[in-house]
Amino acid sequence: MSLMDNTVDVSTPYGTAALPALRDGYSWRVTAPKGPNWLASLYLDARRDVGYSQKKAVPATTGARTDRTLAIAAIEDVAARLAYVQRASVDGAPTGSRPEFTPDRISNLGRNEVFVFGANSFGAHYSGAAADAVKKFGARMGSTSGLTGECFAINTMGTLRQFQDDVELLYATARSWPRRFFYVTKVGLGIGGWRLDEVAPLFAERLPNVILPRLIAEWNGPTDPEPDEIEVLRRRLVTEARRARDLASGARMHAETKAAAETAYVHAILRREGFHPESMTLHFTTTWQCPGVAEGICVYDTDTDPARDCCVFCHEPLERK
Repeated sequence: MSLMDNTVDVSTPYGTAALPALRDGYSWRVTAPKGPNWLASLYLDARRDVGYSQKKAVPATTGARTDRTLAIAAIEDVAARLAYVQRASVDGAPTGSRPEFTPDRISNLGRNEVFVFGANSFGAHYSGAAADAVKKFGARMGSTSGLTGECFAINTMGTLRQFQDDVELLYATARSWPRRFFYVTKVGLGIGGWRLDEVAPLFAERLPNVILPRLIAEWNGPTDPEPDEIEVLRRRLVTEARRARDLASGARMHAETKAAAETAYVHAILRREGFHPESMTLHFTTTWQCPGVAEGICVYDTDTDPARDCCVFCHEPLERK
């Protein structure tokens, strides 16, 4: 019986056997102990520095005699099955024992498995998958992208371009290490504030050792090539404000993350309205519903308006009667 179409002739102690062809750099080797009862050891060898080796014993047949025809047939059968089962491992693809999609909860990792999580620009991993990365899988505080512990961090709290760059780095790493399996969590879809139609296209490439959440892997909707930056930042700000409110006092890193989200949001609004926020010293408030801009935020440039008497949008003072 053969489970592979292409075969190669391999010399064995019992004669020439037609064994399944392997990819370049790999070869078969068959040995046998001395004595009338035959029991062959079948090796799948990788003649490379980063090689792979698999040994499989071919069971002995009934009887004490060496039946060369039967031995060759048994070797061919076992080799075919071994090649079929191990082909995925040799090629760097997941075997049938691995899940098709990233599980919703990952409590432990096997050998050569990597936990991929979403990080923020400060490397403050206090909640969600990022907290699991630190507590369970050795990720370091302060790491914002790339390998850390048994994990791979993707910065989802910057721009979409930065997000895409980190995803490309993930795929490059996965291609370099085909025997490592990267379990991607729902990066960017929680605190990151991105929509599914913004995140899923970043993972359009399919690699056998990059395992995606079902939500991302099965997405087939329209692509929004230019997501609304202000809306993304608004959603992120809402999330950060909720987190800061729920956290115990003294979480300075969370306060800084919330402040950075607020600043990015206001800067994006100012740029849309034709201002240059980088050259301004800003004070902003939502105490009043500003009529001059759709987001309702009053913004003051304290360089030119130290008393904060004139909002750049509605021209109303900060202290209103």
